[in-house]
Amino acid sequence: MAAYKASGLSKKEWCHENAIGLSTLQRWLQHEKSRTSRNRYKTGFLSSRLRQNDQPASKYKSANAKLP
Repeated sequence: MAAYKASGLSKKEWCHENAIGLSTLQRWLQHEKSRTSRNRYKTGFLSSRLRQNDQPASKYKSANAKLP
């Protein structure tokens, strides 16, 4: 992938010079793109625990504020 990107050639030209099928290069590029996207939007779950003395938010006046 680095060689193709550094070459400045079109996909078709690079594939011809390197005896690689155009569809192969396109598949490599798509794979790289999807792998990068997955890492960028990686999500997960966070866990939390309430301490024994913590009160629910409804106990606080600010939690009952009315919006216009």
